[in-house]
Amino acid sequence: MRGARHEIERQRARLDSAFERIRSISENDTEARADFAKYLCVRVSGYLETSISGLLEAYAAGQSGPAIARYMSAELSRFQNARREKIVDLLGKFDDRWRDDLTAYLVDERADAIGTIVKNRHLIAHGADSTITYTRVKEHWKVIQQIVDHIADLLDPPRPRS
Repeated sequence: MRGARHEIERQRARLDSAFERIRSISENDTEARADFAKYLCVRVSGYLETSISGLLEAYAAGQSGPAIARYMSAELSRFQNARREKIVDLLGKFDDRWRDDLTAYLVDERADAIGTIVKNRHLIAHGADSTITYTRVKEHWKVIQQIVDHIADLLDPPRPRS
């Protein structure tokens, strides 16, 4: 699990850097800022998907033999469009307690963050109009990070410090 958490931190740092780069775009260049917000939306959606897949792959590798771990890696590589329901269902296949936890946890602003990011990523990827703004993406980015941390802690609970 430590390797998966390290990879998540690496991706998070790269995304944080991308969020900082918008500062180099003039406030007056609204079209460029809107395009960059769409780019960030797609990246945040990808971060959510790959983080969940990576955490579950690491969990499977730690709990099973190499053949099962390979199978799980292949299955998890197909995880896309990480809507709330898909996240709950996927983790629920591993553990009913995770399903229950996420059903209760992924509500209100967390459900909204996932829904907005995934919906807009879908619109953007298929060439449809998206009204996502930089401000909204940045707000949702903070929440998505909390969600990923929560899932990481479900799969690999932090150990109490002595």
